[in-house]
Amino acid sequence: MSHPRRQLRGLLLLVGFSFVGLSLFAQAPAPAAPDQKAAAGSAEQPAPQPAQPAAPAPAAQAAPAAPSTAAPPSSYPFNQNMSQAATEQGWSKLYFESFKRSREARYLALAGDHAESSIEILYETQMALPRTNRFHYVARSKRLVTCSYYGMLREASMGLPSSQTLQPLRAELCQQF
Repeated sequence: MSHPRRQLRGLLLLVGFSFVGLSLFAQAPAPAAPDQKAAAGSAEQPAPQPAQPAAPAPAAQAAPAAPSTAAPPSSYPFNQNMSQAATEQGWSKLYFESFKRSREARYLALAGDHAESSIEILYETQMALPRTNRFHYVARSKRLVTCSYYGMLREASMGLPSSQTLQPLRAELCQQF
């Protein structure tokens, strides 16, 4: 008796989620429509098309400072920078794993280069955001974790000849502020 009820409950949940999804889908604009409008508008009136999207942008920039729970300003590519920093960190970890397997100094140098690049991206991201914005602290936290990872890479390089050890980073990159 319990088994058919579970199936019925699952079916009702599925139907409910389908209606919610359909209502959200119905409210969202179709992705092909702007392209078709742009193609049709460019043949008839090429000048008005670029002017329409540009008008809302200054209004968005004139908004007051965001509270600590607000998203970063739309003009600042926070998510893109964080993704790029994570990609650099991923390459660094991959090269460090290769170094641990092969003990070749070039892998450790590549790991250090990618970790340093990640730290620089996170540093620039953190400096671009005000301290009142929570994303400032998200970038700071990830930067400090990556700095400790770079320290571990430096320790691993101490066993190599002195010409192949990793150099210390610029002082401001790994300061806690």
